[in-house]
Amino acid sequence: MSSILLESILPGLYGYTIASNQAIDFSGAPSVALPGATTVGGAQTITSASANAFSVGRQGTTNPAFNVDASAATSVTGLSVVSKAVAGGINLQVITSGTNEGLRIISAGNGFVTIQPGTDSTGFFVLRKADGSTNYFRTDTTNSRVEIGVFGSNAPSATLDVWTTQANGFSVGANGVTNPVFLVDASTATVATGIKIKGAAAAAGVAVTVISSGTDENLTLDAKGAGTITINGTATGGITLGQSVTITEAKNIILGTTTGTQIGTGTTQKLSFYGATAVVQQTDGAALTNSVTSGGTTNTIANYTDLTVYANDSAAIRNDIYQLARKLKIVGDALRTYGLLS
Repeated sequence: MSSILLESILPGLYGYTIASNQAIDFSGAPSVALPGATTVGGAQTITSASANAFSVGRQGTTNPAFNVDASAATSVTGLSVVSKAVAGGINLQVITSGTNEGLRIISAGNGFVTIQPGTDSTGFFVLRKADGSTNYFRTDTTNSRVEIGVFGSNAPSATLDVWTTQANGFSVGANGVTNPVFLVDASTATVATGIKIKGAAAAAGVAVTVISSGTDENLTLDAKGAGTITINGTATGGITLGQSVTITEAKNIILGTTTGTQIGTGTTQKLSFYGATAVVQQTDGAALTNSVTSGGTTNTIANYTDLTVYANDSAAIRNDIYQLARKLKIVGDALRTYGLLS
């Protein structure tokens, strides 16, 4: 169908703007074409219950650049774009007849939803309370950092910076804070201590150290109830202690009953007791051979009845020498068995 110019029917309109103070109804027209760069002034309202109530695109409603879908039977929600003065930003606000209404951003298929700044900054994306008084989440695209918690106006100072004073400050587990796998408690009023875990290259180990605002700080490891603490229970390497070990009162060292435990695995390793200088295994040379004829009472050193005539006490003297040698051999053999003598 060919077009007819309105000014060709009404020649007096040529050179003038067409204006009307009455409603213009194009509802019967399949489409309305406006010239390029047409400017529409004043408040505009489009009433429609169509899935393509307002569509803008190169192919019309086919894959448009922008589309408003008002086809829901009881559609009463929408989006308001609120413009502000320079540096005041722009608001995207949900419109609804209800009290609480969500806002969803949905990509097509498995496509990404990307939020990207025009210029990197230390406070590109911020989540805050409804009244705007408190920040809870902030991203720093300049330094690739994220901040979580009540941090005021501070910029993130770590790749993941968590500010919290809660007993469940950081919790990881299948049931949240109920019996979590990992929990950080930062509820102490003047909390200033913590743990630092530092990785290294392969075969260089992992370092776990205490963080503190003080000079000296303790580290406490506790199992729960009557539970035990196992160190290196599955690895085959040893355990190295770099400082003295203190065992509190009424606490014992319990050893195995099958293979047992060695204290010192080589004769040149040094050992001592009660503050004596540690020494290597002492050398005795050989086990004592007791050639004295056995006699006397086991574990008894008899008294001498006659200190003048040897013959009267000779048997007692011999028996005492035997008993002393017998006991000395027992002690020597025992020290040798324990490894304290060679």
